[in-house]
Amino acid sequence: MFIYNSLKHIVYLNYRFDKARNYILENLPDDVDWVFHPDMDEIYEPNWREEMEKTLKQHPNTNRILDEAYHYDNKKLQPSDENGTQVDSKIHKVGYYNWIEPVHEYMQYIHPTDTEEIITNLNIVRHHYHIDIPRRLEQSFIIAKTAADE
Repeated sequence: MFIYNSLKHIVYLNYRFDKARNYILENLPDDVDWVFHPDMDEIYEPNWREEMEKTLKQHPNTNRILDEAYHYDNKKLQPSDENGTQVDSKIHKVGYYNWIEPVHEYMQYIHPTDTEEIITNLNIVRHHYHIDIPRRLEQSFIIAKTAADE
């Protein structure tokens, strides 16, 4: 099994997070089965791949894996209602999902025949370090406004 880490540098004039992630999906090598899409401010614990492979052996029909997430705002751990939910899930089988929405993008199930099968593995742990930067809010506004104008 080959798992593709989607961290790449792509430049768009009218940047949208969904288009950037979908560009990666459209340009995957043919031998890729699964995609792992961490954000630049997220870190997975080192055992993520081992846990993912265990999950796939136990549940071979799975096409998406949910994880345990810890969210930090300005370096302080925050309770999160997104833990183990589809909102934050970024691990999926190739050809089953695409991304929608320009900001705060999320995955949409697109496979024409197979049933969506989602498994949660709380041993795959992701740490999301959100840091409030005034420029970040401004950039999100610009992206959303550009998308609305399209």
